[in-house]
Amino acid sequence: MRNNVITAELQQDFPFFKNVAGSLNRVKFKKCTAEFSVSHGGRSDVNDHLKTAKHRSSEEAAVSSSKITQFFKNYDAGDTELVVAAKEATFAFHTAKYDLSFKTSDYTSKRKEKKLAPVVVRYFVPNEGVHVKLLDFQSIVGETSQILSDHLVAVIRKFNISEKTVGYCGDNCNMNFGADYAREIGREIIGIGCGAHIVHNCLQNAVDVLPIDLESLVVKIYKYVHIYTVRVTQLQEFCTLVNVEYKKLLQHGKQCPLAIKKFFDDERGELYLWFVHGQLQLFNQTILNMEKSDVSATDVAMQMIRLKTNLQDRLENKFIPHGAKQILKKLEGDLRVNINEFNEEICGFYRRAIQYLEL
Repeated sequence: MRNNVITAELQQDFPFFKNVAGSLNRVKFKKCTAEFSVSHGGRSDVNDHLKTAKHRSSEEAAVSSSKITQFFKNYDAGDTELVVAAKEATFAFHTAKYDLSFKTSDYTSKRKEKKLAPVVVRYFVPNEGVHVKLLDFQSIVGETSQILSDHLVAVIRKFNISEKTVGYCGDNCNMNFGADYAREIGREIIGIGCGAHIVHNCLQNAVDVLPIDLESLVVKIYKYVHIYTVRVTQLQEFCTLVNVEYKKLLQHGKQCPLAIKKFFDDERGELYLWFVHGQLQLFNQTILNMEKSDVSATDVAMQMIRLKTNLQDRLENKFIPHGAKQILKKLEGDLRVNINEFNEEICGFYRRAIQYLEL
């Protein structure tokens, strides 16, 4: 008995199947992916398969489904599309080059030349405590003192809270506190700067008293790491390990790796570094306490007082953090550091911080 083979006539009548490679009588259907031989019945084998439930189900699914190509434009890009594509590519390049957050990039792309100015109200309810609500969130053109004050006064009047407003808190920039709110709303408003910024600046000013340039050291270390991807990866892994967020410096000058080596070869540099490290917990915890959602202006003031009191106690006791104290003992024994000079320098650190908080 002669076996049937796939003929040209059979392929023309049933274009929805294809030959199986290396076989003269096996076919495979494109929609249901079924594969079988037509050697026994030829055309009748194909007709029998078309009646099966599997094939009918595949046919129905194919009819009800749309091709993905219909969701794409099928014409060539014009001048407008090319300009948009160029802008998007430039923005993506800028985001990647300067390591910007995608959330920040999305925000800045919509921002253009306008400034988003959210207005948040914080008030006290008996038996409930402090509440925080977002009153207004609009974009304003420019950020001069007059533009900002006009916007804030408009929001105060819109919600009719002039008689209930006692204070205004904002960034420590001069433009935020240059307006005469007493004239605008008919009563005095207490201007309150950002407590977190004050604490940060306090620490920065105090560190400037020490005989090391800590900021320059950080930049030098960053530059040393940044020039090689493998070093950046290792630093990122270390930051993850110690639960610290890795951030890229947007601007920095050229620094010599030898300066870093020289710094750490001199154990006195490590001594000052450990001293500053031992102060960070006090300042950072103060900032975290100020940034809680349920704190009021009086709570922030109390945090300032506590910070000042702690610094005064450390000044009186000439407090030296444990890490720095261990290095100091070794250096003092080797006569590589003058203990009296070091004590005077750390006292200068505490005095400068206290003076800054008293400004």
